[in-house]
Amino acid sequence: MTRPNHDKFGHLNNCFGSDASFSLHHCNVPLADDIVTITSDGILVDDYTLGRIYHSHHFGTPALQEMLRLSRRPPFWDDLSIVAGKALG
Repeated sequence: MTRPNHDKFGHLNNCFGSDASFSLHHCNVPLADDIVTITSDGILVDDYTLGRIYHSHHFGTPALQEMLRLSRRPPFWDDLSIVAGKALG
């Protein structure tokens, strides 16, 4: 599980791009019947909403489509990429 590092104002301060050095933060987490979701920054779904989506739509295409639908609501949106996997426990 990796979470972005934010400063005290909530601004992302650990990221990588064309001018930043790459620094991967990681840890090992045991998984059993858990869902791992990795998205680009264009997906506008917080952790609460993500849990609610999986609870109501279950794991699969309908859940991913709901994340895309919510992220396309603003008049302008960034790239929308999602990778999700479910651990079998």
